[in-house]
Amino acid sequence: MTFTAVGGDLTVKLENNTETGEGVYAEPVDEPLQSLADADIHYARVGALVLLRIRPYKETTWRYLVFNTRTKGVVRLDGIGQACQRLPEDQGIIFPGGYYLATGTAKTFDTDVTELRFERSIRSSNGEDVLYVFHANGRYLLLPYNVIRKEVGTPISCHGWSLFDDGTLVVFRAVSDEPTRVHTMQVWQTPYVAEEVTMVGSGPLDRVGNADLVRGISDCLSVARMVDEMAPSTEVFEALIAACDRCVLDHYTYGSTVDDRALVNGGSTSRRIRKASSQSPCR
Repeated sequence: MTFTAVGGDLTVKLENNTETGEGVYAEPVDEPLQSLADADIHYARVGALVLLRIRPYKETTWRYLVFNTRTKGVVRLDGIGQACQRLPEDQGIIFPGGYYLATGTAKTFDTDVTELRFERSIRSSNGEDVLYVFHANGRYLLLPYNVIRKEVGTPISCHGWSLFDDGTLVVFRAVSDEPTRVHTMQVWQTPYVAEEVTMVGSGPLDRVGNADLVRGISDCLSVARMVDEMAPSTEVFEALIAACDRCVLDHYTYGSTVDDRALVNGGSTSRRIRKASSQSPCR
């Protein structure tokens, strides 16, 4: 990945072909007569993503870009400049205005995110859900992320919230800036149950453990999404092979041939996908 500032555009390229001025992403700059050395550029690697913080010459506003090393796509997401958090298992990133996944999926929310900063995250006892809390000047934004579905549920904007051990979430919103005795309350039933009240069963899936089971299902669904959604490339096939290896090596129950037969197909399917990926002409 390279950058150029030719012809009045800031351009992101996959090859160092400065003469042509073409790239995978470009946007205009205020000062066309500048070189790349005149700009301030910072970056961070987060799994398959490269986060870029760029300020062109004589500009006061930073620009925030996300480069996906698998899809070779670039998207501008200025919201990551406010507060950016890594999603579990390097699935992507989340920020007050939305989220971006390593598969190339990006989603933003139509809600007020002015000055919001990250406050904390709360993970459910089964490991399947994570609640990200952002806060600014008496306002809160709660973003519930599901590790298996790899998506954020309904964003909750409020002015106060409480989470109880049984997973009950109570939020309230101020309808005006004037003092009042009555506030509108909402009650949500969430999966963020305290570990001491989590029920434990005795079936084969319970013996695996909730957290390990969630990670295994998430890894298998990641393989399925790569096969269905991502365009073939060397980087995609390498990521697919690594994902298949995780399914087989990290989750031993998927390779079982004696007990828990319902879990066997995950390992055999992953091996077949890995074999096909390793024989692809793109590698």
